[in-house]
Parts: sequence; C-alpha cells; structure tokens
Amino acid sequence: MRKAKRWVYWCDFCGKSGRSAGYMSSHEKSCTMNPDRVCRMCQGYGDGTPQAKMGDLLDALKLAKIEEVEEDRFGITVKIENEKEAIERLREVSNNCPMCMLSAIRQTTKHPTLFDSFKFEKEKEDFWSDYKEAQIMRGGDGY
Repeated sequence: MRKAKRWVYWCDFCGKSGRSAGYMSSHEKSCTMNPDRVCRMCQGYGDGTPQAKMGDLLDALKLAKIEEVEEDRFGITVKIENEKEAIERLREVSNNCPMCMLSAIRQTTKHPTLFDSFKFEKEKEDFWSDYKEAQIMRGGDGY
C-alpha cells in the first residue's frame, strides 16, 4: 500500500485551486477578483499608461443600476439600466484594457455575462489588434 500527502493551494479571492504554490501565487496577484490586482495585460502593453485603480473602475460601473428582479430555480433574474453608458465609461477609465474591465465587472456582479454589451473575447482580440497595429506604426513587427 502507498500513501502520499499532497499540498493543494487555493486563491483567497476566487477559490481557484492548484497544486503549484508558485502558479497559485502568480494567479492571486493578477486574479480578477483581487481588489489590489496587478494587470498583466496593462503591463504587457507597455506604452507607459498606468493601470487604472480598482476604485475608479468600480465607480465607472455605478452608472449601471443593477437590480435583482426575482430568484427562481434557474437562478436570479437581473435587470441592468444604463448598461452601455457604464461599459463605455469603464472603457475610458480602464484605458481600454479588457482584463481591468472584466475585473471591475466581476467584482461588481460576480458574473460578467450579465452585461450583454461586454464580450471579453472580442474586447481582448480588439485590444491586441490595436496593440499590434501601434507596434507596426512605431516600426516594430507587431509582436
């Protein structure tokens, strides 16, 4: 018979688990549920624009009035007013960073799909497309 103990590490912010302390430490620093997160996307962009403060991002989303309408066996029905205006304001405050936007939405609602006008994958593609275009304009190869 063999027996082994294995360490499991959990993120204090989102509950994600893993068996590597190094990986989970790295995850926690940039976890979208961490109010003091370090945005790797903002760092990777490297144009000198500072990362937006989480308080400012959350304030931008206050334009959206979020109401829980009803709860049934399928979940909670949520009504959001001024959603598009709030997302546009969030885009301005976040310097168009999709990860910062996602982080603010997750910390506001705990469920980013409630905002119909925010599609993370599309935002991310647009962000990197703009980044590559800017690199080419500066004389680089886009990467």
